[in-house]
Amino acid sequence: MASTILVDKIDPQSGTALEIGSSGDTITIPSGATLSVAGSTSGLGKISQVLQTLNTSSGNQNTTSTSAGATAVAASITPTSTSSKILVNFQFNFMQNDPQYTSEFYIYRGGSAIYQKSDYHSSDTSQQRRIMNLMYLDSPSSTSSVTYTLYIATSSASGYLRVLAGSGFDSANIILQEVLA
Repeated sequence: MASTILVDKIDPQSGTALEIGSSGDTITIPSGATLSVAGSTSGLGKISQVLQTLNTSSGNQNTTSTSAGATAVAASITPTSTSSKILVNFQFNFMQNDPQYTSEFYIYRGGSAIYQKSDYHSSDTSQQRRIMNLMYLDSPSSTSSVTYTLYIATSSASGYLRVLAGSGFDSANIILQEVLA
């Protein structure tokens, strides 16, 4: 049998902590109700900041290297807590000169690769513009500025990979979101 208590405010009997329920309980906020938080929170997992960078002036980035090399497509964020995670999202256009080669894309944090994605396009059409989206949830454990950079490589030195990072349609879009623990 469910009971209902009708009050306007609940204060702790002593101290400043108030506990609702016990370990393992589920606290439900019904549909149509609003939870309004005027103070600070912890443990709820929320977005602290969102930064967007449109790389519109770095021009095309070309490589014929089989080793990962940096492009000018990069963005930085300063986390507010060492326990924060950063959701990194790179979206850009690219072309390769021959569909038989694999394109390699990397997200680097500082000088270290944290994510890698390969693209093999089996079409007979070379020079075809395509869109790549790289998304990775990183745990930098830092409150200093963190820079994320796009690195690229191709599977054969006889092929080339071009990231289009110029103006208009060819701009590279980077979104960094800090997710609080």
